[in-house]
Amino acid sequence: MSNTNSNFSNIICINDQTDISGFEKEISKHILSISKMTENADDIQELIVDALKRRCNDRNAIMHAHLRLKHGTNLNECKISWNELTELAEMIAFKGYANATIKRLANFYVQVAALCNRIEHVRRILNANANANANANETQLMHNNFNPKLLQAYAKNEENMREKHQQNHHDLDQIMQTLFLESQIHPELVEDDLPALKMRVEHIAERGCVLEELRRLKITEALLEEKRFHELMQELKTLTTTS
Repeated sequence: MSNTNSNFSNIICINDQTDISGFEKEISKHILSISKMTENADDIQELIVDALKRRCNDRNAIMHAHLRLKHGTNLNECKISWNELTELAEMIAFKGYANATIKRLANFYVQVAALCNRIEHVRRILNANANANANANETQLMHNNFNPKLLQAYAKNEENMREKHQQNHHDLDQIMQTLFLESQIHPELVEDDLPALKMRVEHIAERGCVLEELRRLKITEALLEEKRFHELMQELKTLTTTS
């Protein structure tokens, strides 16, 4: 906890502001740092809760925190019914609701940081797999007698894998653009958006280029079998010649 406390003391010392958007601008600067400390997620969330409690010290601030989770920071543009505002005012009056809202908002920031960390991790996996596929079995293509159709299939598969790899990175870029706008947490990002974004990232992580990788495996197996066939034929020819 001590290391976490020292690393994020600057968050705690943010100038007192009751508006959530002001706090969010500051914490957005630290999201990437937070994302690298996933093992301390609970400690970080406690620090953010403490920082928020010093700012959300009245009903207006708690209402702002609630609306930020549901509607984003552009509250001037969101449409809220009078009944919704009345219900919200009544909920805020309940004992414990303020603390629960602050914890939810802190958890929202931690989830955004964790999702950033996951996206970067998936990027590294995709790049590592792409490099491995590019380097694997290159020597197998040195054989001059390969079936042209197999070579064409290999080349087409390589093109498909490259396109899929680019598409995966494009999809991850789009998710990051949903999370951030101009280096700040996106003002339209809300609490309910996060589960779907997490699922999209995991889908990319699980699927990757699996289908094309399976095709590559089958083509490579066929190339190796053909290479082995030519080697055996050459051995047979040599034996026949010497005998």
